[in-house]
Order: sequence, then structure tokens, then C-alpha cells
Amino acid sequence: MTIARTDPAQRADRREYLSSRRDELRAALDTVFPRVVDVETRPSPYASSFAIEEATVRFDDGSSLELVCKDTGEAAMLPEAQRIRPRFLYDPHREIAAYERILAPLDLGAPRFFGSAIDERRGRYWMFLERVRGVPLTEVGDFGTWQQVSGWLASMHARVRRDPRLARAAAGVGLVQYDRAQSRVWMERAQWYLHSDETRPRPARLRFASLLVPYERILDEIAALPAGFVHGEFFASNVLVATVAGEVRVRPVDWEVAGMGPMLMDLAALTAGRWTEGERFDLAIGYRAAASEEGEPLQPLGAFMRGLDCCRLQLAVQRLGWARQWTPPATQSQDWLGEALHVADRLGL
Repeated sequence: MTIARTDPAQRADRREYLSSRRDELRAALDTVFPRVVDVETRPSPYASSFAIEEATVRFDDGSSLELVCKDTGEAAMLPEAQRIRPRFLYDPHREIAAYERILAPLDLGAPRFFGSAIDERRGRYWMFLERVRGVPLTEVGDFGTWQQVSGWLASMHARVRRDPRLARAAAGVGLVQYDRAQSRVWMERAQWYLHSDETRPRPARLRFASLLVPYERILDEIAALPAGFVHGEFFASNVLVATVAGEVRVRPVDWEVAGMGPMLMDLAALTAGRWTEGERFDLAIGYRAAASEEGEPLQPLGAFMRGLDCCRLQLAVQRLGWARQWTPPATQSQDWLGEALHVADRLGL
């Protein structure tokens, strides 16, 4: 779902899970790393939909590795994620395969992938990643850094889209298909959940219900947008940034719902939140300029901004359709219904 600092209840759930699985983790590490002489483990201060553990692995030659260990098996899913995560999105193999076959070979800036240990019978799907020294973008107040991340995102999209290895690599990964069929599923879920949600103002729910028919026109526009490999949840909480020798390094994490779809959906996620329209415009312009530098064909500015608004509406619909009366994590806290209606007005729906 998203990388975020865990609350005390989550930490208790994870401690119980990790304590019962520690021997299994050690055995899994032994299958991937030869000559291990010692493993020191501890719960990570961050979590996604799954429990995450940090490990310091020491080898017989005196060297060591700082790792993040993540099990994407259903038994490792945190209770809240089990309650609200849409079942049709879950695939324990996806993130592991994305790291192994796409992110690592194409060098997309994700944490280094060291390997995996999969035991289908036990339902264990461990993967071992570099522990990145960085902070979530949500904790960065410098707007210039956000602009650099926006430009980086455009460059990544453009570079991967023209890489001839992508099609072959993607064929072996169960990527999410962010297409018209899935978009309709999200809208149906959102309509159903909001219809009976009396905690929301009735006029707002009626206005959202009126979007069902004109929404099809928006799906036509989204289908015409440039498509490629997408993170799927490129929220700021899923982007670690580190400054190395004066240069900002962008390290996206949590690729659980990586897929193929309109690339502006990632920009819509990055620019979600309490921005002014001017700030959001500046981030969008930075993305557009970086895409142009990569040789991507440029849409007229008005068409580009309208395409982004279409993706902002679709993102709001996804959030509203995620689960019944679901409260997003603090790092994604937003009035998604208000966002959907605001963008719908901008689009003339």
C-alpha cells in the first residue's frame, strides 16, 4: 500500500509475526547468501502492506550487508491491509518479479535486489533488498527537491518506455493492467461504497453519483494518453530521497502494484495532497520539461494539463473505491471525494 512509519498497534502485530518467523527468515537468508556467520534482525520503523524486517548479515570474510527483508505472502500481510486491500490486486509474486526482471536489469533507481526465497507450500515469499539511506519525500520541505523528483519520474518513464528489454521482461511479471476495464471496477466500487456512506454529505454523494455516465468520456481521454511502465502508487511516502555528493538521488520503494498504464497516473499520485494550484502546475511543468529533454513527443500544454486532471480524477476514484469507509494512511490523507468533485468541475463533467 504505502511505506509509512508504523503506529504502536502495527508494531505489536509485526513483533508477534516476526518473532514466530525469525528462524524461517534466517533459513531463507542462508539459501541466498553463502558464508553467513551471523544475522541480526529487528523490525523496520516503516511498513507497507506487509511486515518488513531489517537485517545486518555478517559473512565469514568479515564483510556485512544491511538489508530490508520483506515477505509478500498473505500470512505476512498486516491485519489492516488484510481487511481493506482489494483482493484482485494481490499477487505475492509481483513485487519480487518486478525487482528481479525489470527494476534491477533496467536500473530504475529502486533499492538493489539481492535475491528471494520462495516457499509456495508454506506461503513464504521473502525478498532481500538494499537498505536505502534516505528519507521519505513526505518529510522533505524543500520544494526544489520535489521538482527534482518530478523530473526524475519523467526521465524514468521515458527511458523505460523506449527500452527494448521492457516487453520481454514484463512478460514474466504479473503486472497490474491499468486499463479501462480496471478503471470501471474502481468507479463501480466507489459508487457502491459512497451510496451507503452516511458519514459523507448527501449532496456530495449525489454529485459523485452523477459522474457515472460522463466518466466514460474521461476513460476515452485516459486511454489516449502515453502509456508505459508505472509504479502504481508513486505517492511521496513511497519515494526515498538521499543527497549524495550534493546530488539528490531518488529511490522509489514499495512496487507492490507496479503495472502498465498511463504514465501520468504516477504524476497524479506525486502531486496529490495539499498543494496550491500554482505549485502543482510547477511540478507538472517540471515533469513535462524533463520528458521533452528525453525526446518524448510533447502534447500542447493545455492537453497535457487536462490529461493530468483526468488522471487525478481516476486516482481519486481509486482511493474512494479502495475499501468501505476506509481512512487512508496519514501520508495519503486527503479529501478524495472533494478532490474528485473539484477535478470533475475543472473537466466540465
